[in-house]
Amino acid sequence: RLAEARLPPAQHRCQRCGLCLGSTASSHCGGALAMTAAAPPHSAFEHIELSMQPGGIAVLRLARPEAMNALNMPMVREMRRALDIVAGDSSARVLVLAAKGRGFCAGADLSGFPSKEEGDDKNEAAPPSRDEHAAKSAGDRVAEGMAHMWNPLMLAIRNFPLPTISVVNGAAAGGGVGMALAT
Repeated sequence: RLAEARLPPAQHRCQRCGLCLGSTASSHCGGALAMTAAAPPHSAFEHIELSMQPGGIAVLRLARPEAMNALNMPMVREMRRALDIVAGDSSARVLVLAAKGRGFCAGADLSGFPSKEEGDDKNEAAPPSRDEHAAKSAGDRVAEGMAHMWNPLMLAIRNFPLPTISVVNGAAAGGGVGMALAT
């Protein structure tokens, strides 16, 4: 579970609905109050942050502000893992997709996309052989990456079993717009 820590006694939440705050149970649901808290951020990630806020609010935050949160293959893999973690957490009630810095997401990180001459070292999505790679155009390589990494991420967000919300702070382009629209 993501939410195991406890808040100070002043922060009480209803055990039944997880939303009521105060010193007594809410009249709308009749539940009993319990202490709950935000879990510390999940530390197994380098390019994203994952945390659980009170009330079952899972926050997946893109964390590459120096690159305007541009999506690269490691970030996409981390996002897929984070989605699996949240989907498996019975305390999660909603997923909020947000970003650090002045922009939501600039789309794909094209600086990590190899040229024909470089080979396919940086792009880990379905790596072709050197001969296959040399024969493919940039468009073919982009289409391959879309089919193996980007599109499955967008589908995972779109088909996520909990309500999802995007908090778009600043610029969103390409895959960033796709993520926002998928929620």
